[in-house]
Amino acid sequence: MMRPSRRLRWAAAALLTPAILAPTEAGAQSGRRVPDELVRGREVTFRAAGSRVSGELLAVDGERLVLLRDATLTSWALDEVGTVYVRQHGLGFRESLVWAGVGGLLTGVALQSACDSVEGADCGGLAVVVLGLWALVGAPAAWAIGSSSTVEVVATEATLRPWARFPQGLPDVFRTRAVGGLPGGGRVRR
Repeated sequence: MMRPSRRLRWAAAALLTPAILAPTEAGAQSGRRVPDELVRGREVTFRAAGSRVSGELLAVDGERLVLLRDATLTSWALDEVGTVYVRQHGLGFRESLVWAGVGGLLTGVALQSACDSVEGADCGGLAVVVLGLWALVGAPAAWAIGSSSTVEVVATEATLRPWARFPQGLPDVFRTRAVGGLPGGGRVRR
C-alpha cells in the first residue's frame, strides 16, 4: 500500500505535468526563433545552359522552377534543367568523421582515466584501442551519412515540389515583384 506522502507526490505530478508541458499563448508569442530548416526550401544544384546553377528552391510552378539566389528570384524551365541535386541535410562525411574522432578520443580518455584509478590494473593502450574501435565504426557511418546528404532527382513538378519552400506554388507577392511575372520571367531584384 502506498504511503500518503507518495500518493500526494503522484497526484501532484499528474496535475502539474499537463500545465508544464502545455504550450501557452505567452510562450507562443515569446519570439522564439523557428529553425531555418523548417521554413526554407532546400538548396538545389543543377546544370542549365551550360553552367552550374544553385540556390534555394522556392517553388515549382507549372513547368518552371523558381530559385532564390543571392536575393534574386530566378526562374528556369523544367525541360532545361534535367537532373537536380537536392541537399537534404548539412552533415557531411568530414563533419561526421570529426564527431566520431571526438567521441572516440573522449571515451578513450575517460576509460583510460577510470582504469588507471584502479590499483594494480594493467590499462596500457586502452585509449588507443577505444579510439581505433570508434574509427572502425565511425568511418563507414560517416560515409553513409555523407552520401545521404544529397539526393539526385529528375526535374519534374511532382519530384521537386516536396523540397520547395512553397510547395503549393509561388505566392502572389512574389509574382507582383517580378518583371513580366513569374513563372517565365527571368530575374527580379528584391
